[in-house]
Amino acid sequence: MASSRNTDDRNAIAAQLASTQSLIQALLKEIRDDTIVQAALKTEMKTLRENVSMLSNIIRGGDNGGSLLTEVALLKRQTDELEERLGGIQSGLLRQAEQRHADEKARMAMVHEDVKATRVEKRKRLAIYASIVVAIMSVAGTALGLLLK
Repeated sequence: MASSRNTDDRNAIAAQLASTQSLIQALLKEIRDDTIVQAALKTEMKTLRENVSMLSNIIRGGDNGGSLLTEVALLKRQTDELEERLGGIQSGLLRQAEQRHADEKARMAMVHEDVKATRVEKRKRLAIYASIVVAIMSVAGTALGLLLK
């Protein structure tokens, strides 16, 4: 009985060792897979660090390229100055257009007054000519009446 118990114990221990061995092999496989993934992640991180470093260099203006932030600020200031100048030019042009319109309106009013005055003058002359013609006809009629008598 003792020997059968020893055999059973040995078989149980052997089964446990076999199970432990397969677990250890699975763990070793996972560690190898994780090592490969870890190496890929390290490579990716290195690439990302290089890219971030390059972008930082560009933004800060390394390699005598001038700071990108400074360039953007300068462009913003120049844009604001241009907008201000264009606003001034636009308001100046608007004032000029309004002045031209007012001048043209005044000129048209003067032309209208001149035309009106010319019409009045023509009417007066016509009235004078009509009076002269009537007077001449009256004198001619009187002279003709005297001649015919």
